[in-house]
Order: sequence, then structure tokens, then C-alpha cells
Amino acid sequence: KTLEYLNSKNIEAKDIKSEYSGLTPKYSYDWKTKASKIIGYTANQSIEIKIREVDNSNDIRTGLADLGITDINGPTFSIDNEEAIKDEARLQAIDEAKAKAQVLADELGVKLGKIISYSDSDNAPIMRYAKTMAAGDSMNVLESAPTLPVGENKVTSNVTIVYEIR
Repeated sequence: KTLEYLNSKNIEAKDIKSEYSGLTPKYSYDWKTKASKIIGYTANQSIEIKIREVDNSNDIRTGLADLGITDINGPTFSIDNEEAIKDEARLQAIDEAKAKAQVLADELGVKLGKIISYSDSDNAPIMRYAKTMAAGDSMNVLESAPTLPVGENKVTSNVTIVYEIR
């Protein structure tokens, strides 16, 4: 039922990943014989779902709960193709560093020579959270599911360029 539901919500098969699956025995204890015996098993399965349309995440979580899913974690927000975005941020940081170096050289009355050294450090995405509820909004869960704050991810890159000056 869960996979059918996710398919109906246009979640692609590539965005559904099995994380854990297992069986746990259920025991019954007989006090007369002082022996335990297995009377059945509990099956557990955990999947990770990537929801690409963030605005749909509340509805999907509610739908999963309506199906009887009892352990829903997340969401965890991430960036697809993060390396390309980091590369772009680094290129922008290099351009800005070059421009600042040129302004400083002009102000000092010197000329920039060759680059002596370069270093960079790109940082992990910084999560910025939006407000979840306006003042006075009800916190009653039975009225409606809370809106998830989607916020934004910010990728930064810091570069240091040391120039020879003439």
C-alpha cells in the first residue's frame, strides 16, 4: 500500500530506497511449563523517500500516517548535485577575490603580479529556517497537519588568493 501511495504521489522508484528490513520473533511464555515459544513474527521495513517537490512533503507525510505508518522521521532537506553548486560558489568567490584585490592594488598604487598562493574552503550548506506559524495560530494537531518550514540551503565558498605586488 505504501509503495502504491507513493507512486500515486509521483514519487519515482529511484527516489525510494530500502534502508532496513527485519523480522523479530514474538514470544508467548507458558507459566506452567516455564517455557517460551515463538507464536509469530513482527516484520519491520524502513525506507527513505526523496520528495523533490518540497511543498508536497506535508501532504505525503499525512498520507503515510493515514496508511498506518507509525514511525515517520524527517524531512531532511538536501541539495541535488551539491558539488556543481559548490563549484559555482567557488568560481564566484574567486571572481570576487580578484576584483577586491584589484581595487586594493589601485588604492595602494601598486600592480598585481602573479599569484603566489591560493586556498579555498567550501562549507557545508547552511540551513536557514522560516517561521512555522504566525502569532495566534492554533497548535491543535487535530485541526490540520503543521506546515513544515522549508527555509533555504546556502552554499558558501571562501577563497584566499595571495598576489605578488609590484
